[in-house]
Amino acid sequence: MNIILNKAKQENKELNIPMIRKAITFAKKWHAGQNPRDNGEPFYSHPFAVAEIMTEFYLKTDVIIAAILHDVVEDSDCTVELIEKEFNPRVAQIVCRLTNKKQVENGKTIEKLSLKEVVDKLHETGDHEALLIKEIDRLHNLETIGARSEGKQVNEAQNTQEYLIPIVAHVGDELNISHAFKLENKLFKYCRDIWRKRK
Repeated sequence: MNIILNKAKQENKELNIPMIRKAITFAKKWHAGQNPRDNGEPFYSHPFAVAEIMTEFYLKTDVIIAAILHDVVEDSDCTVELIEKEFNPRVAQIVCRLTNKKQVENGKTIEKLSLKEVVDKLHETGDHEALLIKEIDRLHNLETIGARSEGKQVNEAQNTQEYLIPIVAHVGDELNISHAFKLENKLFKYCRDIWRKRK
């Protein structure tokens, strides 16, 4: 939270801090009891890190909140409707678009969407803010991927290069983020490092 506060002060941007704090509490509640990440950190450490990285590039309350909540519907019994009730329709919309699962005909069976399917969905909607969250989400996953198997690391790197990087290349321009290229450079670097380790 301090990173978000300090960045807002530094950039002289007004954020709805009480709502951001509420989102942090909300995420901790719904992610409680979930298995730690592969690196041993609490599960909610990932969305919090995504939100903190977001503040380096894009300071907007709804987007920061959506970054904090981006895994809640996907990984718990929380619903998009509840997020809309507790926050607002735009936050709920972004979270819904970032959720990589879908219900099939009986309404109960859950199928996980591939990265390509999620990115294509976001690209079709033209939701550049959601795409930015997805880009930072993948960036943090690659930063903390060391504890996963070599096969999973290679798969993540390949999917990132094939399906994500080509789509997010113009997000910075669309959102008027002059230094967004730093995100793409980091994605390329992490993917390259994974390939190098394999050789």
